[in-house]
Amino acid sequence: MLNDSLTAFRTYLVTERRFSLNSVSAYMADVEQFAMFLESNDLDIKEYSRNDVLAFLSTLNARLLAPSSKSRKVVSLRLFGSFLFDRYAITNSMEHIASPKPEQLLPRYLTEQEITQLLDFIKAEATTERGMRNYLMVVLLYSAGLRISELLSLTPTSFRFDTGFIEVVGKRGTHRSIPVPQAVMEHVRKYIVAHKGEELLFGSSRTEKSLSRQQCWNIVKDLVARAGVNSDVSPHSLRHSLATHFLGRGVDLRSLQVFLGHESIETVEVYTHIDRTALREAYAKAHPRK
Repeated sequence: MLNDSLTAFRTYLVTERRFSLNSVSAYMADVEQFAMFLESNDLDIKEYSRNDVLAFLSTLNARLLAPSSKSRKVVSLRLFGSFLFDRYAITNSMEHIASPKPEQLLPRYLTEQEITQLLDFIKAEATTERGMRNYLMVVLLYSAGLRISELLSLTPTSFRFDTGFIEVVGKRGTHRSIPVPQAVMEHVRKYIVAHKGEELLFGSSRTEKSLSRQQCWNIVKDLVARAGVNSDVSPHSLRHSLATHFLGRGVDLRSLQVFLGHESIETVEVYTHIDRTALREAYAKAHPRK
């Protein structure tokens, strides 16, 4: 009956649920893997139990599968369990199987020493037009905590030189004002004067000179590598770095939320985990009774 139920399940996915071929292949691979587990343990599909499902899932843990892969397998099994119940009146022992909690990936970030090393290296190269552009890109990504899309949409009119603020258009057209160090503003002023008439700060109306997100990403990766900073970072990592450093210096979460332009304060709470990690490392190194 097991083979017949698998064939019928495939037909059900294609004809009744109308899933794409890729989805059908993924669901079937998961269910067939469960079927092989039942066969290898002499278990009958008509009498499988919740404990059998949990035993199967425990084998996935032993294989160190990513939580996302295990979650998809649980979804596949739930779908199969519902099908078996509707088609063959087999008790659905998969209905209340919980999906594994998604792994929370902490954002990559640079230490303050690594940021200093990176900025010192880039500033030393800022003797050419391209070198100054690269320096301003990196220093604004970090000092203003900008998203890459926000950086590339900056125009000369985004800068309020009298107040030291940048007017940024964020996600879904939201606006926020960000204070920037005066020294950075002076570099921006000189750069704008040198590129008078251009519509974008890091591009122009001439397509061949406009920067894409990928080009910006490649520039940052190259600069990090040449600066000797041993860290796998992206332009967004500079934003994460600033957030982490702010927290380490006592900035509260609400202020950080406003500065970064997050809609919810829960979004910035991930940085508290990073900060605690740094605290634990400092504790381990410095505590007199360790």
